[in-house]
Order: sequence, then C-alpha cells, then structure tokens
Amino acid sequence: MRDSREGSDARRAAMSALSMSRSARTLLLLENLFETLPARDLKQRALNGIGRNDNNEAPAIYLIKVAETDQDLEIRESAIASLGRGPGQKNLVELINTIDGDGQVETSKAGRNCRRTPVKG
Repeated sequence: MRDSREGSDARRAAMSALSMSRSARTLLLLENLFETLPARDLKQRALNGIGRNDNNEAPAIYLIKVAETDQDLEIRESAIASLGRGPGQKNLVELINTIDGDGQVETSKAGRNCRRTPVKG
C-alpha cells in the first residue's frame, strides 16, 4: 500500500479490505497507515477501519485525538463520523462537548452525520 508504483485503485481496494477487519490486531496497522499515507481518501478509509475495530477503548481515544488535532477539516469530520461505528461510544459525548464551540464541525447526537458550518466572526 505504501509503494507509490501501485495504482490508486489497488491502494484503495487494499485499504478498504483492511478497514473491514474488526480484529483488534489491525488497530496499530491502521493507525500507522493513517499517520504515514499522504492521500486523504486513504486516511479516511483508515479512520473508518479504526472506528469499526473491536478493541475496547483504544479506537475511540485515537479518533478523538485525530478529531481534536488534525489540521484537515474533512479528516476531523471523518474521525467524528467513525466514532459512531465502534464499541467505544461513551467517549462520543466527551468529544461532542469538546468540539461544541468549534464552529467548524456540526455533529448530530449520534455522531454519525457531520457537515461543515460557516464560522461566524
């Protein structure tokens, strides 16, 4: 997946297949791929896989970190959306409270729908 000679379709297919695994063992691999891959769509697929992961609280903690610190608004939105897919849902309320005053990301109560809202000021 990191080989730049591979076509983008092959890379997307590989990341999609990997992100479908709910195995706790894939969590570190997906986190590493998120950190090292430059393409936004691959990063979003990695976040989707992290959100589906069956590991206890680690996926939610990682997704909250990404949602709070990533510079790319679309990546932050993907991290928030991915929080609603996994077992670590108790952290979702904490995240919503953290970003409530942000003004750039609006979330539904379930954390599944994200959309941009204009920043006033």
